[in-house]
Amino acid sequence: MVAILSRNNSTAQVSSTHGAAVAVTVPTNTIGAWISNASALTTVTLEMNPVQATQTLTFTGVGLAGETITIGAHVYTLRAAVASTADEVLIGATATATASALAAAINKDLNLTSLYGTSTVKNTQVTAFALGAVVVITAILGGAAANSIATTETSTLASWGAATMAGGVDSSGKGIVLPPGISLLFEWGREERPDLQLFNSHGATDANINFSWMTASR
Repeated sequence: MVAILSRNNSTAQVSSTHGAAVAVTVPTNTIGAWISNASALTTVTLEMNPVQATQTLTFTGVGLAGETITIGAHVYTLRAAVASTADEVLIGATATATASALAAAINKDLNLTSLYGTSTVKNTQVTAFALGAVVVITAILGGAAANSIATTETSTLASWGAATMAGGVDSSGKGIVLPPGISLLFEWGREERPDLQLFNSHGATDANINFSWMTASR
């Protein structure tokens, strides 16, 4: 039986800011999309499955009050007690507990609000999880740009694998250039739903990209 493409009445418009990357959420059960560049001037590149940068922070002790851990724009400060101050992280009874508290602050885990200052906001550059006394961070957006996100610390009991994140790759080599006013059909397999990301590095203005998702009617 031949599968016939049909629109599933689900659409999205993604604004791609000049000089930045933005992730595109691909709905489940889709096998393609009509993609159109509604911009009058700006060309963008649609990348498929860009690789996310990562980095690890290893605690060898619980940490000391006043020590800092920097991830991009956020500077997290270890404290013996936390209240309302943003990006303050509670020192735990073990290295594992301190690592868990830091991961909770990065993600703004609403189930663990006692572990960080209540004015803390969710980190918009990375997500994190604790694996024992090790905090693993992953860039939210794939691509090489995240390799420049700073990962530093002033701690004598915690250390990063490197001074920046690493391993981000711009794409899998399947980038599609989308000039202004152009529409195209982009297909993928039902079991191959991709991670999509827009890169606007061609023009000096923002671009609005329209996605009309496709499903197989039979």
